[in-house]
Amino acid sequence: TATEILERLQQIFREVMDSDKLRITTETTQLQVPQWDSMAQIALIMAIEREFRLRFTAREAGELMSVKAIVNLIEAKTKAQ
Repeated sequence: TATEILERLQQIFREVMDSDKLRITTETTQLQVPQWDSMAQIALIMAIEREFRLRFTAREAGELMSVKAIVNLIEAKTKAQ
């Protein structure tokens, strides 16, 4: 479910952004998280792929600018498996 995905993403974001206090919601965007730069984006993609055992195309990865987009894509990919 989206809630379960968000819980798992919360931990990934905290690890990648090196911030135990970071709180994300489905409304969180890249612009709201100062640490979410291009290098963090790559680390996030890799961590998410590992955690959820899936792969993103380069196009998909480039479009993931919000937590909602990430959750939606994970849901779509896990349903397709």
